[in-house]
Amino acid sequence: MQWFSQHIPFPINYVLMSINNGVVGTAAVNCHLSHELGCEGISRIVGGNFGNVKFKRKDKAITLASVNNSTKIGKEKITVDPLTLFHRICVAKQSDEE
Repeated sequence: MQWFSQHIPFPINYVLMSINNGVVGTAAVNCHLSHELGCEGISRIVGGNFGNVKFKRKDKAITLASVNNSTKIGKEKITVDPLTLFHRICVAKQSDEE
């Protein structure tokens, strides 16, 4: 126990950081507020017409994955899942020569 008092495994910091790999989130990362974002989104939908429901990208939760796995298309930053991208390339591939 004394070793842990000298080598703190979870240091106090004021940033959102992944325990797994140490990736530090930027100010845009808001995954810790996903419940509140979801409740706000639902409150905008309740009582409305289903045909008029719109989901805006600015209202979505931004995860820590977006820090490393994102690309810029035009003026918008899009999170890319490497595994999904690999699967789509494999499906789209016509032959071994491609």
